[in-house]
Amino acid sequence: SFEIARQFQEARVSISSHRESLEEDNKFNKLKHIDEHIIPLEELLSRFETDTEYGLTSFKAASVLARDGPNKLTPPRPTPQIIKYMVRLVTGFAFLMWIGAALCIAAY
Repeated sequence: SFEIARQFQEARVSISSHRESLEEDNKFNKLKHIDEHIIPLEELLSRFETDTEYGLTSFKAASVLARDGPNKLTPPRPTPQIIKYMVRLVTGFAFLMWIGAALCIAAY
């Protein structure tokens, strides 16, 4: 019975990893078929259900906002203070100071 449980666990892990790879492939395929930059304007307008003169209707804009969220970029992660400090230790004039300090210690 232990062997059956082990085989079942291996099969479950295999199916799980296969499912994850299919999800990744699906994301890639969605990106691979982007053609908004090459289709004619009329087809683009009908695809996004919009108008060049009036834009989206209020209902369509609200539904797109509910579906996709607000149209804003996520802010970049802040650089940790220790990294900022370390960068300042080895840039430009600071690097010359380190060389000068090393030469002073060597000459002493």
